[in-house]
Amino acid sequence: NKQQLRNSCMDVLMDMSGQFRSLDLYPCERIVSSIESLLKKSARLGSSEECIGIGYLIKDITLLINSSIVNQTQHNPNLLYSLLYKKDVLKDLVDQNPHFLPYFVNIFDVVDYLSLSIDDDSDGFEAVIDTEGVLKTIKEAADKY
Repeated sequence: NKQQLRNSCMDVLMDMSGQFRSLDLYPCERIVSSIESLLKKSARLGSSEECIGIGYLIKDITLLINSSIVNQTQHNPNLLYSLLYKKDVLKDLVDQNPHFLPYFVNIFDVVDYLSLSIDDDSDGFEAVIDTEGVLKTIKEAADKY
Protein backbone atom coordinates (compact mmCIF):
# COMPACT_ATOMS: atom_id res chain seq x y z
CA ASN A 1 0.00 0.00 0.00
CA LYS A 2 2.81 2.42 0.89
CA GLN A 3 4.60 1.41 -2.31
CA GLN A 4 1.50 2.13 -4.41
CA LEU A 5 1.10 5.53 -2.80
CA ARG A 6 4.77 6.36 -3.41
CA ASN A 7 4.49 5.23 -7.02
CA SER A 8 1.32 7.27 -7.56
CA CYS A 9 2.88 10.38 -6.03
CA MET A 10 6.05 9.99 -8.10
CA ASP A 11 3.96 9.48 -11.25
CA VAL A 12 2.09 12.73 -10.59
CA LEU A 13 5.34 14.60 -9.94
CA MET A 14 6.92 13.12 -13.07
CA ASP A 15 3.94 14.23 -15.17
CA MET A 16 4.22 17.75 -13.77
CA SER A 17 8.03 18.04 -13.77
CA GLY A 18 8.26 19.24 -17.35
CA GLN A 19 6.20 22.25 -16.31
CA PHE A 20 8.11 23.14 -13.12
CA ARG A 21 8.96 26.84 -13.20
CA SER A 22 10.50 29.24 -10.72
CA LEU A 23 10.97 26.67 -8.00
CA ASP A 24 12.01 28.25 -4.72
CA LEU A 25 15.54 27.58 -3.46
CA TYR A 26 14.48 25.49 -0.46
CA PRO A 27 12.61 22.76 -2.40
CA CYS A 28 15.44 22.68 -4.94
CA GLU A 29 17.99 22.15 -2.19
CA ARG A 30 15.81 19.41 -0.68
CA ILE A 31 15.48 17.60 -4.01
CA VAL A 32 19.24 17.69 -4.58
CA SER A 33 20.07 16.72 -1.00
CA SER A 34 17.60 13.82 -1.28
CA ILE A 35 19.46 12.51 -4.31
CA GLU A 36 22.73 12.94 -2.45
CA SER A 37 21.46 11.02 0.60
CA LEU A 38 19.99 8.23 -1.51
CA LEU A 39 23.21 7.84 -3.52
CA LYS A 40 25.22 7.65 -0.28
CA LYS A 41 22.87 5.02 1.10
CA SER A 42 22.99 3.06 -2.15
CA ALA A 43 26.79 3.04 -2.13
CA ARG A 44 26.80 1.88 1.49
CA LEU A 45 24.24 -0.92 1.00
CA GLY A 46 25.79 -2.41 -2.13
CA SER A 47 23.47 -4.90 -3.82
CA SER A 48 21.03 -5.68 -0.99
CA GLU A 49 17.28 -5.91 -1.56
CA GLU A 50 16.75 -2.55 0.17
CA CYS A 51 19.16 -1.02 -2.32
CA ILE A 52 16.89 -2.03 -5.21
CA GLY A 53 14.03 0.07 -3.82
CA ILE A 54 16.41 2.98 -3.23
CA GLY A 55 17.63 2.60 -6.81
CA TYR A 56 14.11 3.04 -8.15
CA LEU A 57 13.68 6.16 -6.05
CA ILE A 58 17.03 7.58 -7.24
CA LYS A 59 16.02 6.90 -10.83
CA ASP A 60 12.60 8.54 -10.38
CA ILE A 61 13.94 11.68 -8.70
CA THR A 62 16.74 11.97 -11.24
CA LEU A 63 14.25 11.69 -14.09
CA LEU A 64 12.17 14.40 -12.41
CA ILE A 65 15.23 16.69 -12.27
CA ASN A 66 16.11 15.83 -15.88
CA SER A 67 12.62 16.68 -17.08
CA SER A 68 12.68 19.97 -15.19
CA ILE A 69 16.02 21.13 -16.50
CA VAL A 70 15.54 19.87 -20.06
CA ASN A 71 12.08 21.37 -20.53
CA GLN A 72 12.35 24.47 -18.36
CA THR A 73 16.08 25.18 -18.12
CA GLN A 74 15.85 28.96 -18.12
CA HIS A 75 12.94 28.97 -15.67
CA ASN A 76 14.65 27.00 -12.89
CA PRO A 77 17.78 28.89 -11.85
CA ASN A 78 17.42 27.76 -8.22
CA LEU A 79 17.42 24.10 -9.22
CA LEU A 80 20.46 24.72 -11.42
CA TYR A 81 22.16 26.58 -8.57
CA SER A 82 21.48 23.70 -6.16
CA LEU A 83 22.86 21.16 -8.65
CA LEU A 84 25.89 23.34 -9.29
CA TYR A 85 26.52 23.71 -5.57
CA LYS A 86 26.55 19.91 -5.11
CA LYS A 87 28.24 19.13 -8.45
CA ASP A 88 31.43 17.56 -7.08
CA VAL A 89 29.63 15.54 -4.41
CA LEU A 90 27.11 14.20 -6.93
CA LYS A 91 29.81 13.27 -9.43
CA ASP A 92 31.76 11.41 -6.73
CA LEU A 93 28.64 9.55 -5.61
CA VAL A 94 27.69 8.63 -9.17
CA ASP A 95 31.25 7.33 -9.64
CA GLN A 96 30.58 5.06 -6.63
CA ASN A 97 27.23 4.04 -8.18
CA PRO A 98 28.10 3.86 -11.92
CA HIS A 99 24.84 2.12 -12.85
CA PHE A 100 23.10 5.48 -12.26
CA LEU A 101 25.37 7.41 -14.65
CA PRO A 102 22.97 7.23 -17.63
CA TYR A 103 20.37 9.13 -15.58
CA PHE A 104 22.83 11.91 -14.75
CA VAL A 105 24.24 12.63 -18.23
CA ASN A 106 21.96 15.63 -18.95
CA ILE A 107 22.34 16.93 -15.42
CA PHE A 108 26.13 16.85 -15.58
CA ASP A 109 26.14 18.38 -19.08
CA VAL A 110 24.09 21.37 -17.89
CA VAL A 111 26.12 21.73 -14.69
CA ASP A 112 29.41 21.59 -16.61
CA TYR A 113 28.13 24.21 -19.05
CA LEU A 114 27.12 26.45 -16.14
CA SER A 115 30.51 25.96 -14.47
CA LEU A 116 32.25 27.08 -17.64
CA SER A 117 29.96 30.10 -17.91
CA ILE A 118 30.72 31.10 -14.33
CA ASP A 119 34.46 30.64 -14.95
CA ASP A 120 34.18 32.81 -18.07
CA ASP A 121 32.26 35.47 -16.14
CA SER A 122 34.95 35.59 -13.47
CA ASP A 123 37.56 36.07 -16.24
CA GLY A 124 39.54 33.08 -15.01
CA PHE A 125 40.34 34.74 -11.69
CA GLU A 126 39.58 32.85 -8.54
CA ALA A 127 37.63 35.78 -7.20
CA VAL A 128 34.72 35.16 -4.91
CA ILE A 129 31.40 35.69 -6.67
CA ASP A 130 28.41 36.33 -4.46
CA THR A 131 25.24 34.25 -4.70
CA GLU A 132 23.37 36.93 -6.61
CA GLY A 133 26.18 37.11 -9.16
CA VAL A 134 26.16 33.34 -9.59
CA LEU A 135 22.38 33.30 -10.03
CA LYS A 136 22.60 36.08 -12.61
CA THR A 137 25.21 34.12 -14.54
CA ILE A 138 23.11 30.95 -14.28
CA LYS A 139 20.07 32.75 -15.67
CA GLU A 140 22.06 34.18 -18.57
CA ALA A 141 23.76 30.87 -19.33
CA ALA A 142 20.48 28.96 -19.09
CA ASP A 143 18.98 31.27 -21.71
CA LYS A 144 21.83 30.36 -24.06
CA TYR A 145 21.86 26.63 -23.30
